[in-house]
Amino acid sequence: MWSAYLAGDTKPLIEAAGPDLSDVKGNISAENGNAVYTAVECADAKWPTNRRTWDRDNTRLHRHHPFLTLSNAWMNLPCATWEGPQYQPVNVKSHRGLPPVLIVQSTRDAATPYEGAVELHKRLKGSRLITEQGAGSHGVTTELNLCINQRVDAYLLRGTVDAKDVVCGPHATPKPAQASKTKATLAADRLTP
Repeated sequence: MWSAYLAGDTKPLIEAAGPDLSDVKGNISAENGNAVYTAVECADAKWPTNRRTWDRDNTRLHRHHPFLTLSNAWMNLPCATWEGPQYQPVNVKSHRGLPPVLIVQSTRDAATPYEGAVELHKRLKGSRLITEQGAGSHGVTTELNLCINQRVDAYLLRGTVDAKDVVCGPHATPKPAQASKTKATLAADRLTP
């Protein structure tokens, strides 16, 4: 879809961005998921109610994280007028006797900035942080990066962690499959049965 877009064909991107009206069950499930996300997000912490605060904070974040800041702000905007109770965030900290926690974070994740992982790592004594340097993926463990995947597998299968924190290079970025096609070639492809 992105390759086609780069080559001048916007139709696949527009179709992917729009709702699938034929999938009623899937749409209901997605809306239910959004409702649960909103309820948890809005109740877990106190959110600002002043529009100027939202604008100031998101403008500042957008300078460093332009890809996802505004869409994420839009998704969380119901919290500005949330009528249910809003709680103080849970004070996350270590407890003696628990196994080490493994934290995996990319340095350019626009939805959950790297600084949050560093702060969590400080609070969870004995935890290990795997940093994917120079990558911007939100779902780090879903990408093919052996430096990360082998360590996550070892943690999940055997409960083992490295003796020290680890910094991995970024996962391979996808290469556009059709970016080199011309508009004429794309038009011919659409006409070919």
